[in-house]
Amino acid sequence: MNVSIAPPVPIAVQDGTGPNSVSDFVDRFKRVSRHGVENTIRLATILVEAEAGLSTAEFETFCNDVLIKRGKSEHKKFRTIGKNAARFEQHMDKLPNNWTTIYDLAKMDSTQFDKLVAEGRLSPRLKAREILEFTGRKRNVRNGGELYVVFNDSDDDTKAKISEALQECLAPFGDKAKLVQSGR
Repeated sequence: MNVSIAPPVPIAVQDGTGPNSVSDFVDRFKRVSRHGVENTIRLATILVEAEAGLSTAEFETFCNDVLIKRGKSEHKKFRTIGKNAARFEQHMDKLPNNWTTIYDLAKMDSTQFDKLVAEGRLSPRLKAREILEFTGRKRNVRNGGELYVVFNDSDDDTKAKISEALQECLAPFGDKAKLVQSGR
């Protein structure tokens, strides 16, 4: 009869620093998180190198094999990160572990990025919203934007009825949406 005995479970030492202690889990979590950031940047760099070094057909094969749709959002984001990867080398420990936030950092011009670093704002907790505020950029239309209604040869009464209906539709949203009329 074969009997297997499970290995002993490590027990945290009294000072809270042993295996399975809070500090051990925190250290392990942070270490893996850093690898995630580094791997995102490495993947982006490989994509840029492949795009530069392969023929169009070969790069298409590369994209298909790594499940990235050429010309789509993921491809464009990885390309931007990869082209700006050098700026991140000295700051790996301060980068957020979110590849779209890294993309927002990669989109910044070098002066803005350097200023963000110099002001001590670059940190693992940095959010995309904070980058937008720092750069003064606005979210794209998918995440908020403007909707225009163009009246084609409508009389004033029709315009007024449409405006009133739009106001009623927007009312439940309070100050999150508003109707702005212009005389264009």
